[in-house]
Amino acid sequence: MLTHETIETLHRMRLKGMAEAYHGQLQDPEVAGLRFDERFGLIVDIRQGLTARYYCMTRLIGDLTTAKADGSFPQLMAGLARTDVLVLDDCGQPVASRGLACHHR
Repeated sequence: MLTHETIETLHRMRLKGMAEAYHGQLQDPEVAGLRFDERFGLIVDIRQGLTARYYCMTRLIGDLTTAKADGSFPQLMAGLARTDVLVLDDCGQPVASRGLACHHR
Protein backbone atom coordinates (compact mmCIF):
# COMPACT_ATOMS: atom_id res chain seq x y z
CA MET A 1 0.00 0.00 0.00
CA LEU A 2 1.31 3.41 -0.87
CA THR A 3 1.95 5.96 1.85
CA HIS A 4 -0.89 8.24 0.73
CA GLU A 5 -3.31 5.32 0.60
CA THR A 6 -2.26 4.23 4.10
CA ILE A 7 -2.89 7.71 5.48
CA GLU A 8 -6.27 7.92 3.71
CA THR A 9 -7.24 4.48 5.06
CA LEU A 10 -6.36 5.55 8.59
CA HIS A 11 -8.57 8.64 8.16
CA ARG A 12 -11.47 6.51 6.85
CA MET A 13 -11.03 4.26 9.91
CA ARG A 14 -11.32 7.41 12.06
CA LEU A 15 -7.74 7.02 13.27
CA LYS A 16 -6.79 10.63 12.63
CA GLY A 17 -4.16 10.67 15.40
CA MET A 18 -2.42 7.61 13.98
CA ALA A 19 -2.54 9.10 10.48
CA GLU A 20 -0.96 12.32 11.73
CA ALA A 21 1.68 10.43 13.72
CA TYR A 22 2.54 8.27 10.69
CA HIS A 23 2.77 11.34 8.46
CA GLY A 24 4.99 13.02 11.06
CA GLN A 25 7.30 10.00 11.12
CA LEU A 26 7.70 10.23 7.36
CA GLN A 27 8.96 13.81 7.78
CA ASP A 28 11.42 12.98 10.62
CA PRO A 29 14.80 11.60 9.47
CA GLU A 30 15.63 10.43 13.03
CA VAL A 31 12.72 7.99 12.94
CA ALA A 32 13.99 6.29 9.77
CA GLY A 33 16.63 4.39 11.76
CA LEU A 34 14.13 2.85 14.18
CA ARG A 35 12.87 -0.74 13.97
CA PHE A 36 9.24 -1.33 12.95
CA ASP A 37 8.13 -2.10 16.50
CA GLU A 38 9.75 1.09 17.78
CA ARG A 39 8.09 3.19 15.05
CA PHE A 40 4.77 1.46 15.64
CA GLY A 41 5.11 2.10 19.36
CA LEU A 42 5.54 5.80 18.70
CA ILE A 43 2.38 5.83 16.61
CA VAL A 44 0.43 3.87 19.21
CA ASP A 45 1.47 6.48 21.78
CA ILE A 46 -1.19 8.64 20.10
CA ARG A 47 -3.75 6.56 21.98
CA GLN A 48 -5.84 9.16 23.78
CA GLY A 49 -5.17 8.02 27.34
CA LEU A 50 -5.07 4.28 26.69
CA THR A 51 -2.10 2.16 27.75
CA ALA A 52 -0.52 0.01 25.05
CA ARG A 53 2.12 -2.73 24.82
CA TYR A 54 3.70 -4.31 21.77
CA TYR A 55 4.88 -7.91 22.05
CA CYS A 56 6.51 -10.26 19.59
CA MET A 57 4.85 -13.61 20.39
CA THR A 58 8.14 -15.41 21.02
CA ARG A 59 9.14 -12.76 23.52
CA LEU A 60 5.77 -12.89 25.27
CA ILE A 61 5.94 -16.69 25.52
CA GLY A 62 9.49 -16.41 26.85
CA ASP A 63 8.47 -13.79 29.40
CA LEU A 64 5.52 -15.92 30.54
CA THR A 65 7.72 -19.02 30.84
CA THR A 66 10.36 -17.14 32.82
CA ALA A 67 7.73 -15.54 35.06
CA LYS A 68 6.23 -18.97 35.83
CA ALA A 69 9.69 -20.28 36.74
CA ASP A 70 10.84 -17.36 38.90
CA GLY A 71 7.52 -16.71 40.65
CA SER A 72 6.81 -13.34 39.03
CA PHE A 73 3.88 -14.65 36.96
CA PRO A 74 1.17 -12.90 39.03
CA GLN A 75 2.95 -9.54 38.65
CA LEU A 76 3.41 -10.02 34.90
CA MET A 77 -0.24 -10.97 34.45
CA ALA A 78 -1.36 -8.01 36.58
CA GLY A 79 0.70 -5.69 34.37
CA LEU A 80 -0.81 -7.16 31.21
CA ALA A 81 -4.31 -6.89 32.71
CA ARG A 82 -3.78 -3.16 33.26
CA THR A 83 -2.93 -2.71 29.56
CA ASP A 84 -5.77 -1.37 27.42
CA VAL A 85 -4.25 -2.34 24.06
CA LEU A 86 -2.01 -5.39 23.65
CA VAL A 87 -0.47 -5.73 20.18
CA LEU A 88 0.71 -9.28 19.48
CA ASP A 89 2.99 -9.84 16.50
CA ASP A 90 4.00 -13.25 15.22
CA CYS A 91 7.21 -11.67 13.84
CA GLY A 92 6.61 -13.31 10.48
CA GLN A 93 6.97 -16.94 11.58
CA PRO A 94 4.88 -19.52 13.37
CA VAL A 95 5.94 -19.82 17.02
CA ALA A 96 6.23 -23.61 16.78
CA SER A 97 8.80 -23.36 13.98
CA ARG A 98 11.18 -21.49 16.27
CA GLY A 99 11.14 -24.11 19.01
CA LEU A 100 10.50 -23.49 22.68
CA ALA A 101 13.43 -21.14 23.27
CA CYS A 102 12.72 -17.46 23.10
CA HIS A 103 15.40 -15.15 21.80
CA HIS A 104 14.96 -11.63 23.17
CA ARG A 105 16.13 -8.71 21.09
